Amino acid sequence: LMKDNEIYINSPTQNKKQKIKLSSKILLNPFFFDATLNIEKKDADFLIDDVINMILNSRDEYLENINGNLTLALNNLKNSIIDNGEINFSIRENSVKLKNSVFEIKDIGKITSNFRYYLDEGDLIFSSENIFEIVNKKEFSRKFQLSLKKIKNINKIYFNLEKNIDNNEVFISDIYLNKIENEKAAEEYYLIKNLQTLKNLVRDVLS
Repeated sequence: LMKDNEIYINSPTQNKKQKIKLSSKILLNPFFFDATLNIEKKDADFLIDDVINMILNSRDEYLENINGNLTLALNNLKNSIIDNGEINFSIRENSVKLKNSVFEIKDIGKITSNFRYYLDEGDLIFSSENIFEIVNKKEFSRKFQLSLKKIKNINKIYFNLEKNIDNNEVFISDIYLNKIENEKAAEEYYLIKNLQTLKNLVRDVLS
């Protein structure tokens, strides 16, 4: 659809089973786009290994003379912790930058993240710094099988998460509670194999 100096490009609405849909508005003069990619019922591996990796590591020649904003709207994710989320990217002068990202943990709180990719001895690593804000402590204690008394004074948990894209290993490290200066709750690297491993780590840190 074209109107005056604007073009609108949207995914067809007939296919109800479509998991990825595009909604975009493009200004022609000067050229600038504002696009939202709605992603539904996909898992974290698809997002980290494929979608976000492709966006942040786009080659310069593909972005020449392209300026705009791209939003990933994540809904009903196949994840035992995160339900929904939104990631915003800015594309300017042959580069892609992460503006902000927020993930919703149903009935508990939210996680804000900053992330990047780097190479370590030939392996591609997804690295993130995260702030987990607990809104509903009662539900948090229930989900992670904790005593409510143990978390009554904990409002935020800071942690780093890394995933090796090549071997699929996930590590959590540098855990702080309420960001008390120079006081880490845990500084080792913990291998997270599954949800139960994560729950055990949370209970150990908060006990």
